[in-house]
Amino acid sequence: IRRDWVLEWLGIQDASDETQDGETVLCVVRVSTNNAAQQSSLVKQRELCEQYCKDHYPDAKVIWSQRQASGILLDHPEVLRIVDLIVSKSISHIVCVWKDRLSRAGNDLLTKLAEREGITIEYVEEQVTA
Repeated sequence: IRRDWVLEWLGIQDASDETQDGETVLCVVRVSTNNAAQQSSLVKQRELCEQYCKDHYPDAKVIWSQRQASGILLDHPEVLRIVDLIVSKSISHIVCVWKDRLSRAGNDLLTKLAEREGITIEYVEEQVTA
């Protein structure tokens, strides 16, 4: 089985397709459920990330990871895509509103991987409240 077939079947864009010269920022937004309050949170997270990128990375390419899933699931296709983007060094920065939006159970792992590859992880709300 070829990797590109699996990615296509899952509807995941290959991380190598997202590389370019210059900085690339991955914005991560996540909610746990499909209820109305959670969906409005998703919209708000996206707006905060967009503004943060405009303020801090105006010339960077911005790509998105959006999911509706528990933060403890590490086998979700979007979590696996984030790992691919990190290990392939396809991104320069990861931006999300709160630490638990990236992941609950795997946050330490993703942070360590990102640090090892020279990728920064920035949390919008830490900047606002600091």
